[in-house]
Amino acid sequence: MNIDASIVITSYKDNFYLDKLLKAIALQELKKYKIEIIILDAGSYSIERCNIHLGNLKKYLKFISAKDLSRTESLNKIFNLSKGYLIVRLDSRTVINKDYLVSIIELSKSTTAEVLGGKINSIYLSSSQEIIAETMNHPLMFGGGSFRNTNRPLKVDSVYLGAYKREKCRCLLNKEEWFDVKNTKISEDSDLNFRLRKKGATILCDPSINVNHYPREDINSFLKLCFNYGR
Repeated sequence: MNIDASIVITSYKDNFYLDKLLKAIALQELKKYKIEIIILDAGSYSIERCNIHLGNLKKYLKFISAKDLSRTESLNKIFNLSKGYLIVRLDSRTVINKDYLVSIIELSKSTTAEVLGGKINSIYLSSSQEIIAETMNHPLMFGGGSFRNTNRPLKVDSVYLGAYKREKCRCLLNKEEWFDVKNTKISEDSDLNFRLRKKGATILCDPSINVNHYPREDINSFLKLCFNYGR
């Protein structure tokens, strides 16, 4: 069976947000498209909890529990397991509309770009998270990135998480791993997209596809994240 998209998710101690994401995936309008869902949790989440929230889509699930596996090792594992034409990466803090998956699959079939994604916006649930979200959206911070503020389809340096044409990207990377396991603190999606661009890939952001993200809940963890990205 040909698989149109592999939905891949890593999670670690983000059970509350992962519940919300899986409920959103269960509501996706998939039309004729065939998918698989691969989740690797490095914390305490369970397959039973996945099945409850995925509902009818649980039949497409491959669940892996790998305690304390690093983020980049987790990502390499699930990317290498994927079999879809398109690898659609999400994380537990991603918030998607019910047409997100169909929109990203259809965009992949209408463009020659190897990597694509939607326009990201940071959102919040608490007052402290609101401060961090507004900081991330500000044009002098992460909000200055073109994949956060473009109003038209645009070739960009990187996109939030991203969707990857699996065979094309694998061919460009040759024998390189998808994600760098030696530098585990860096922004792994930015690093992967940088290496793919060096090898000739095009990355496309389409602002008609919206994707939201819950940032860290407190200033200390946010600053730690910024420090790591600054590497």
